[in-house]
Amino acid sequence: MHAVYILSVWLHIVSVAVWLGGSLFLALVVVPVLRRPENRDGAAQLVYAAGVRFRAVGWTCFGILVATGIYNLNHRGNDWSYLWSGLLWQGRQGRALAVKLSLVGAVLVISFIHDWYIGPKASEKLLADPTSTEAQKLRKVASWIGRANVLLGLAIVVMAALFVRGGI
Repeated sequence: MHAVYILSVWLHIVSVAVWLGGSLFLALVVVPVLRRPENRDGAAQLVYAAGVRFRAVGWTCFGILVATGIYNLNHRGNDWSYLWSGLLWQGRQGRALAVKLSLVGAVLVISFIHDWYIGPKASEKLLADPTSTEAQKLRKVASWIGRANVLLGLAIVVMAALFVRGGI
């Protein structure tokens, strides 16, 4: 059983690395390169294609994270009764877990809005007329939502470290 737990923790960490690393790569490398004047012609199409592909990767990672997170908590001795009774949220580790899971909830909501509404709408408008006011507004909103999600993801990693190291 310990080997399954270790595999689950490994999958959890790799999924975070893929999602957060991919998000950072898009924000810090791909988007700035595409903003250069010589790359703007195909930028909207590339961002759209990369976004659709990364959406599949990201939501797969989210699914793995939820499944492994539940398994990992259960393996550490926390069952569903602890959740409903409030025992899970007590103490230093419980506080860290509560903050972490609140941030995870925020990331899931923000990701859903970005990936299924704002991002596709921004891409649609940018592909139709990249100079339109609406296209530029939606691009900026999508960009800021992405940045906020990356910052929340980094905060989740901090809370995860605090959780496994004794809490806050």
